[in-house]
Amino acid sequence: MDTNKGRSGLELIRFLLERREMGLEDITICKMPGKGPEDVLPLSDGKFVTGLDDGRIILIDEDFENCSELVNTGGRPLGMEISPSGQLIICDAEKGLLRFSFDSKRIENLSETPNIDLSFCNNCAVSNSGTVFFSSSTSRFKIGDSSKDVSEGIPSGVLLKWSPSGGIEKLMDGLYFANGVVLSPDEKFVLVAETGRARISRYWLEGELKGTSDVFFEKLPGLPDNINLGSDNLVWVAMVLSTSKALRKLWAAPYWLRWLYARAPQLLKGKQEKIIRIMALDFSGNVKCEISLESEKYNFVTSVREREGYLYLGSINQGSAARIEL
Repeated sequence: MDTNKGRSGLELIRFLLERREMGLEDITICKMPGKGPEDVLPLSDGKFVTGLDDGRIILIDEDFENCSELVNTGGRPLGMEISPSGQLIICDAEKGLLRFSFDSKRIENLSETPNIDLSFCNNCAVSNSGTVFFSSSTSRFKIGDSSKDVSEGIPSGVLLKWSPSGGIEKLMDGLYFANGVVLSPDEKFVLVAETGRARISRYWLEGELKGTSDVFFEKLPGLPDNINLGSDNLVWVAMVLSTSKALRKLWAAPYWLRWLYARAPQLLKGKQEKIIRIMALDFSGNVKCEISLESEKYNFVTSVREREGYLYLGSINQGSAARIEL
């Protein structure tokens, strides 16, 4: 599909929307040597990295076909970004905020501080100066019970900042399962997805509103997981489940009912949706793209990254990553 290489970001979106009824014939599946490639990060050399549920970080080749082990964190690597110095920043749900050197192959823990609870480090964004903005989803549950936190609706997630000079600062707390993080291109504010309220919140870093927060986008059609900045300068949002009326009623129900539902057998909650649900927003909060496609081939998408005519998808409960050529 070389004829699409010259399309602009918005042209690519329109092209994809025209293909909505066609399904996903052009999806490429890259089988993993394990389960749970939650985030797929493109690298500058054309390769990719992703993390698996056994702690391994996997390097995927330029053809998006072959894999090899890069390193093992000994935990559960989730969101990842590249720092200005070329190191890999890793949000590990069990180990915390990590930094990996491609040259020395060494992992450094950036979050070993006694006064910050990082029980569920999830996703991050890195500034031009190397500052890392990252989320810790909840202080109440570990990764294996994350769905309970979303169902119970007790806000214990936080947005934090790590500075190259050392030290971690809490920017926001009381978040409903803090998840994906995106820094605006002008670095005036940072966005954080709240999975447990189907919204994206904003924390102001500069200007008259510095140090305050507000809601950037609410009433998303699905529960947001990772959010990422695309090469088209849009915020790409991966949504794992639809935001149904029943779910919103559950969030408004008494705590005892939410507690019971969180522990009910999956059989009573219904089957998992087999849908790829994606949205793209500009930094004014306008919807530029909304995709909802039924797919047996790939679903429960926890991350989407747009890079120069391709969408790269990850899923925390599948044994593969996926790529869609636009």
